Amino acid sequence: MKRFMTLYILYLAIAFFLVDFAPMREALHIESFYNSFIASLSASFIQMLGIAVTATNDTLHLPHADMIIKFGCNGLEAVLIYLAGVFAYPTKLKSKIIYGILGTVILEVINIARIALLAWTIEYYPKYFDLMHTYVTQSVMIVLAFLAFLFYLQRVSDAKTAA
Repeated sequence: MKRFMTLYILYLAIAFFLVDFAPMREALHIESFYNSFIASLSASFIQMLGIAVTATNDTLHLPHADMIIKFGCNGLEAVLIYLAGVFAYPTKLKSKIIYGILGTVILEVINIARIALLAWTIEYYPKYFDLMHTYVTQSVMIVLAFLAFLFYLQRVSDAKTAA
């Protein structure tokens, strides 16, 4: 357990250094590429909700407001929390890679739905946007990252007992 916690904290520190420390973020261009990608996918999903939207780089242009996708809004934070746990846990590398990819995709799909919910909120219930953005949906993403990690633990533990 001590090894797991040490690796988990180390992996989180490295990951957040690479994506949240401004000079590293700018040097790697992670934010501009990743945020634009998430904005583009989100726009497609938001259009399915019947809301007119266009995406320009990291910005969603809605009829009544613009939403800028930034770090913390792009889902990467929840993904990094999940991946740090997956790669710190002692199990086969194959399981880490498979569940790392699967969990990342699931968390990002949920994040895109979260962005669509925020777009819907800002369009139809703008007075609740700050509450939804700052407290509700951010918390939900972190809880879902933790639940995804618990699911991973269950799956790799079941695989160990079956072998």
